[in-house]
Amino acid sequence: MTQPLNYYEQKKHAKLYNQNTLIWHDGRKRVSELELNEDDTVLEIGPGPGVLTVDISKIVKHVTTVEPSKAMVLFLKDNLKRENCLNVDIIEKRFEDINPLYLDQYDVVIASYSLMMDDWKTCFSTMIQHAKKRVIFYWFDHIPTWEKLRLDLYPLIYKTELKPMRKLDEIESILRNLDAEYQVEKLNDTHFSYVYMTKEDVIKNLYDRLNLEVKSEKADRVFEQYYPQYFKQLENGSFQFIDETPYVKITIHINEETQHDL
Repeated sequence: MTQPLNYYEQKKHAKLYNQNTLIWHDGRKRVSELELNEDDTVLEIGPGPGVLTVDISKIVKHVTTVEPSKAMVLFLKDNLKRENCLNVDIIEKRFEDINPLYLDQYDVVIASYSLMMDDWKTCFSTMIQHAKKRVIFYWFDHIPTWEKLRLDLYPLIYKTELKPMRKLDEIESILRNLDAEYQVEKLNDTHFSYVYMTKEDVIKNLYDRLNLEVKSEKADRVFEQYYPQYFKQLENGSFQFIDETPYVKITIHINEETQHDL
């Protein structure tokens, strides 16, 4: 079976993300805790549909976003237009494909669950070099619940292992090698548990999570066998996906010594 493209390159997946009220609620809460001011300039890496961007732009002087998914950019532009956010620029590239010489200095650099990075050390180095005050990076303490599901089921569907995402200790090792001063804060109130009304809805969700466009007997068998491990049936007959992911916020404090050492 052919392996899928980047999940959020597909408009239907970007649309579902954009429509997720839990994600938008969490974004508003995180922005309220960022301690931004009206004179700040912000570089946001991986804004998606603008979950943080919209509210950030209403506080600060200017926001520059970097988003590689064309599907996400469509929703980002729509959301910014609807909210009359006129102080936002969009760079439609992967962050590591941008020549750092074309980046300005920003008061705050933010990357929220930015998954599409290959050379993490270079990316963190670039973020630190272009931040005046701090870099804020949202990530996971260990493998997210939804990623564990994909790691378990992916080989059964595609006959190849799925490369796991970076672990927090790997990121901390990179930051120590960069002599960065940072702190890690657990986001205990952040979770994304969803309820699906029927088993058919659960199976459809698994097709989406594994990026499968066409139903097959093989996938149906795999999903029938494994869905009870991740979806708890409730008393009313619906099914709940329980997100037990420990989300974290990494704050890198910028000083001249840190930037000079890079």
